[in-house]
Formats: sequence, structure tokens, C-alpha cells
Amino acid sequence: MKKSFVFATLAAILFTGCTGQPEITGNWTCSEIIIDGNLITGAKAEIIIEQINKYDFTFRGNSGVNSLSGTVTVNKNIFKPWDNFASTKMMGEPVAQTFEDNFLICLMKADSCKMEDENTIIIENSVTGNKLKLIKN
Repeated sequence: MKKSFVFATLAAILFTGCTGQPEITGNWTCSEIIIDGNLITGAKAEIIIEQINKYDFTFRGNSGVNSLSGTVTVNKNIFKPWDNFASTKMMGEPVAQTFEDNFLICLMKADSCKMEDENTIIIENSVTGNKLKLIKN
């Protein structure tokens, strides 16, 4: 009986640990965007990611100038933004506004994500190579 329990517990740990699902919940900062091979900096986005269910997550926070919110689906390395993203439309400093515009373009066209390490997520468009680098706060 004891061996069966130990085996079942070990199997459960191995199975859940090998799913490849990135741990993306938490508070994140994006201060680097790569668009068309160019590094965009000078501002930052502060994002909170919360899990809704196994594969769906809410994104909310500040994308440089404005507030944003929406939902994404993440299944292993597949990243799919929903059509429900919304953002306020206030003007800001030109550098912050450019950063925000690029952040939103990159986020909405992304199709993959990966954990670079336990504190870094790369969200990317696998065709264009455009990417967001999120650092855990």
C-alpha cells in the first residue's frame, strides 16, 4: 500500500512537472521590445497576469501610457491573444507613446511564448521575430 502511494505521488509530480506549460502568472515589467530587428527601449509596461483556467490568462496593467486589459490563451509554447483586448487612448510623452504602440502591436500579433529562465518570458511572433521580453517583478 505504501509503495503504491509513493509511486502514485511520484508519477503525479513527474506528469505535472513535464507538461511544458510556462508559469506566467504574476507581476511583470517589459522594458525591451524587438521590432524588425530594432531594440525599442525608453519606457516600460507593467503587466499583471492572472490565470483564469488551465490555459487562459488575463493581462492587465499599463502598457507605457495607457491602461490595457485582455485575455490570452497559452498552451505550452503557443500564445494566442483574444479579440477582447482594450486600452485607454490618452496621449503621452512621444517615447512612451512609441513604446506603447510597439508593445501592443507585438502583443496582439504574438503566436509563441517561452520561459527564458524562471524570471523571464519571451513573447514572440515566430514569423517576424518581433518579441517582448517580460521580467518578473
